[in-house]
Amino acid sequence: MAPFELLSGFPKSTSGEVVAMEWSPTMDLIAIATSDSQVAVVRTGWQRLFAIPAAQPIHCLAWRPDGQELMVGHADGSVALYNIEDGELLCTSNTHHCALRLVSWGLSPSEPGRALDSPYACSLSDLFPPLPSLPKGSGAQLALDSAPLPLDAPLHRLLFEPGRSLEFDLSVTADDSARVQLRVHGRFSLGFLPLADFPALDFGDEPPALLRASLAPSLHALTLVVATRGSARVSLPDGTRQQHEAGTLLLGFRTGQLSRARQEIEALALSFLRCEALTQRASAALEMARQAWAEAAGPFHAKLARLREEVRTESDLNPSDGPATVPQELLALLAYGAPSARVRDVLAHELREAELTRALKAANAAAGAIAQLVLTQVAPALELVVHLVGNLRGLSRWPHHFAGTLGLQPKKVSALLEAAEALRAAAELLLVCARRTDSGLVALLGWLIHAVRRLRDEAPPSADDVPLPDAITVGEYLGRCSGDELLDEVGDLFSTEEGLAAAAEALPTDPLDEHCTLGPIRRLPALEEELAAALSDCFNPVAQHVSAGFQLHSCTPLHADGSAESSTDADGLHIDLRHPEPSPPPPEPAEPAMPGPPPAACLTKPAQLLISAALGALAEEGGVQLVLLRARWSLQDKGPPSWEACAARTPHAHLCRAHFYRDGKIALLHASDAAAGSRLTVVQHEELPFMPIASLPGGSGAPPPLLGLVLTCARGGSIAGAPLSRPSPGNSGRPPWPLPL
Repeated sequence: MAPFELLSGFPKSTSGEVVAMEWSPTMDLIAIATSDSQVAVVRTGWQRLFAIPAAQPIHCLAWRPDGQELMVGHADGSVALYNIEDGELLCTSNTHHCALRLVSWGLSPSEPGRALDSPYACSLSDLFPPLPSLPKGSGAQLALDSAPLPLDAPLHRLLFEPGRSLEFDLSVTADDSARVQLRVHGRFSLGFLPLADFPALDFGDEPPALLRASLAPSLHALTLVVATRGSARVSLPDGTRQQHEAGTLLLGFRTGQLSRARQEIEALALSFLRCEALTQRASAALEMARQAWAEAAGPFHAKLARLREEVRTESDLNPSDGPATVPQELLALLAYGAPSARVRDVLAHELREAELTRALKAANAAAGAIAQLVLTQVAPALELVVHLVGNLRGLSRWPHHFAGTLGLQPKKVSALLEAAEALRAAAELLLVCARRTDSGLVALLGWLIHAVRRLRDEAPPSADDVPLPDAITVGEYLGRCSGDELLDEVGDLFSTEEGLAAAAEALPTDPLDEHCTLGPIRRLPALEEELAAALSDCFNPVAQHVSAGFQLHSCTPLHADGSAESSTDADGLHIDLRHPEPSPPPPEPAEPAMPGPPPAACLTKPAQLLISAALGALAEEGGVQLVLLRARWSLQDKGPPSWEACAARTPHAHLCRAHFYRDGKIALLHASDAAAGSRLTVVQHEELPFMPIASLPGGSGAPPPLLGLVLTCARGGSIAGAPLSRPSPGNSGRPPWPLPL
């Protein structure tokens, strides 16, 4: 059975069944995932904005709270983030090793200006210029396009305006092995919770299935709804031991450092996001530079392969003459003016004047493009990384905050700084090599053009087309070549072989080199890999440190039947979960209040958790169809939370879904017969009557299932059923509810 019905007007181009749908929290957009691994974002009238094919089957979707990004969970455990404006893939992470089952993304509001006033903030304003956008095109197009590049707005907001453009949000992902991962902004790994290996939980040989996950906006509690396939044994912090049969459990965890070190977490997450974005920008620009040089110098090196083969063949036939190389053959041509037979043959058939001229112009254009990329993209990005990591190194030496509270290790931060400085030095060497190609490969190409003209007894080209080469410069270049290959300093820097850069040996010495702590300059790809690995190693201890602080607070059985094992079963129990946003503090009185008892509102603990359970086929005819649960507990409470319940019924036939909506509302989806279709109703759940549930002792060391207790109370009349027949008030200017589908 397909989890979703195809409604009227649904895009006809959608070939597979819909496996996931999520409504944007801020815009009238719907994200749709289909069984043929397609992700589409459409408007409410089914006008498609874009569609993205995925390499792996898609299991779940989640919107960022501001609606600007979409998180997609795949069958291989990878998580992809997409930009909603153009559907661009922002990043992909692979921290899960099996299929993802659920993702959720929530906002943790903070006081205005708190991020800017943080003592850990690293301001970049008035210190560095903003980075332009990465240029489009490749090769000669980069040099020919002299128009100024526009400002990279997303990167500018991240680097220079994070307090105004980046709210603090956290995502929760869970996979088939019951491993839960927390991430800040969907990228920075903040902690993980392996339920199957958690010391206080024992689920036997088979891990539980994660149905719902929610992190409190105050970051103090993580709540999970799991379906167990067998008996589960639970050890609570007060020493109580419980044993639960197969069914649905509600697990509450204290999150340790998350609520007590919020400013430190915000600073670390922002540092990681900035360094990651700048590192990716530098790598993308270096990849463009590599492609530009490969397109320019690659054809010429391929043509020289014929001369190399001829030289090796001649050396094998005449071993008494000693080994010969291509640089030696070209040096002989430069010295004597007369080429050998094999050089003459290659110059006549392989290295024609038109091809040499094309290679000369392409090399000049590529050198200019590389210099432009290094000056405008690579060098500024790496300079920013060095500055940010330097600030992070100072914070890591603050033992009572970062090093002690969140596990940031100064040694690993120093390793990250060294990796960033090494890549910056290699990028500066690339700029030097690109600027001195006139004394290297470009000079050789110009001399070969003149040599080809002399072989054909033609007049040399004009100095405007091909400048007259300096024989001394060409001779020095060929003399620096080693082995059978021509020296290509730029291409050598992009080589994937491990080792030192060839251009570093020709650098002039400087008196300041004695005070420099940099080692020998190595090739770019190896340094890029080291920087990426150092960035990951630097922040991994933070996630491990936070994960060690998770503590099981409570375990509440919801349902004693395993029919809720799949939250997509339209005929069974469907549970939704939400932590309400904290209410703003009351305004301070103008005059000091008289001493006396606190008001009644202060004696009641705020609601920390909301649960909706659409009973589906479990509902009795004419009875309760929806159960709403509200838990009240504080962080310092050692006992289980106190519960309030509301049992509701509707005049419609079958309630198959109940989801918490924004602004204190809950959306109800009713399935009717074919003629009536489906109905979507939105009601205000805060207006419903909630009644406290008396805690009853349970047998076998476990309390009774909460839903069964509520239904028993509803049958006995202690909890009155609330009708949901009228739409909630205050919906003027919005579509009428209920809405027939």
